[in-house]
Amino acid sequence: MLPQMLRGLRPLVTKTRHVRALSQLSTINAEEVKKFSAKSAEWWDPHGEFGMLHLMNPTRVSYIRDRIAPSAQDSTPFKGLKMLDIGCGGGLLSESLVRLGGNVLGADASYSNVQMATLHSRKDPALWTGPGQLEYRNTTAEDLLAEGESFDVVLAMEIIEHVNNPSEFLRVCADMVRPGGKLVLSTISRTPMAYFLTNFLAEDVLKMVHKGTHDWSKYIKSEELTEAIRSLQGGWQVDDVRGIAWNPIKGRWVVSEKNGDIGVAGVGSLEQWSVSILDQPSSIIQHESFQPYDRWMDEADELRLFSDILWRPTRLHHNRKKRGHVSAGHGRVGKHRKHPGGRGLAGGQHHHRINMDKYHPGYFGKVGMRYFHKTHNQFHRPIVNLDKIWTLVGEEVRNKYKNTEKVAVIDALQHGFHKVLAKGRLPEQPVIVRTKFVSRRAEEKIKAAGGVVELIA
Repeated sequence: MLPQMLRGLRPLVTKTRHVRALSQLSTINAEEVKKFSAKSAEWWDPHGEFGMLHLMNPTRVSYIRDRIAPSAQDSTPFKGLKMLDIGCGGGLLSESLVRLGGNVLGADASYSNVQMATLHSRKDPALWTGPGQLEYRNTTAEDLLAEGESFDVVLAMEIIEHVNNPSEFLRVCADMVRPGGKLVLSTISRTPMAYFLTNFLAEDVLKMVHKGTHDWSKYIKSEELTEAIRSLQGGWQVDDVRGIAWNPIKGRWVVSEKNGDIGVAGVGSLEQWSVSILDQPSSIIQHESFQPYDRWMDEADELRLFSDILWRPTRLHHNRKKRGHVSAGHGRVGKHRKHPGGRGLAGGQHHHRINMDKYHPGYFGKVGMRYFHKTHNQFHRPIVNLDKIWTLVGEEVRNKYKNTEKVAVIDALQHGFHKVLAKGRLPEQPVIVRTKFVSRRAEEKIKAAGGVVELIA
């Protein structure tokens, strides 16, 4: 139970940074960039380090929906809203918002994260053809503000504790909210319990996340977050502050009725433009300290990236060591099947193959390679006997061609039968039978009745 609780503490990472030098001030933390730049490939692995973030996503989306569009009854409550998911990572939240009708811009300072989010979204055409619009950009909040972007809803989920200057970051996010819009924030509360669970147990003892993933000193208490929002000039008000935590008994994330000790989610509303900056010390990073990285992956890069992610061994793939399964790829036969006196009736003394192979070829193949137990057996060939061949077209068709110079054509394949066998009596009436397979005796009976067999591929 304890490991599940620890997984619920959200392995948050700061996004890597590869953008153009558009401004002179940045809230990006250079150490965080170096530490987590290689984590982008793990975003969409539900059993990896971000597994609990996948489980948390439905809960936080439900909370956001209740706060932004509480009266909406349809499936697209965010339709027409322009939304910013700043620090979008691999796009977990962005994709959910688009499915609810939002016009979403997912922005991240990590080029790798944006690439992963873009590649994953291409796997679902509904994201690009649905009621909402989705766009990903490798950029920062400061650069978006400098470009004059504004949004109905700005979401900064699990990111503010990973920036250098939370006050500046909050101010920049607030300045991009349109009058009457919403600013949604989520972070980890700075409490002794949070340190014990996220830093000591999760990182040092159980090693569920990499050491250094969390910096307890950067956690923000709910009252500090509330005060920071209220300090913004321009008529900001705090609509709601809730705690969100993993419930190991229910096996899901829950939103508390009051402030939580671990996770804090908050919503602020804007009545008019915000133009002030919070008066707290700032840590400045020059954008020029990062190398520009403006190229996009070509198709070969995308293929290699997804092949590595989808097919690399994990605890669920079970392909590190080839063992006893007969379809393991090494041509081995189970030890109970290859010697006299083997398990059951499978040994060398039981020669079932003599007649079975004649009528059921492949039945005694390797156990793991059989198809006879499957619902959709690719080797199954439905059969029809000659005494039923006329029932495929009906008595009316038979009478139509009876005692005429024309001949009826019966396409067995069109009626779902691949093979014609000779059981029964065929009426003395010429007929053209089209099929993929026919027995020798069946062909003789058809020709004796004045008909012809036409084999088709």
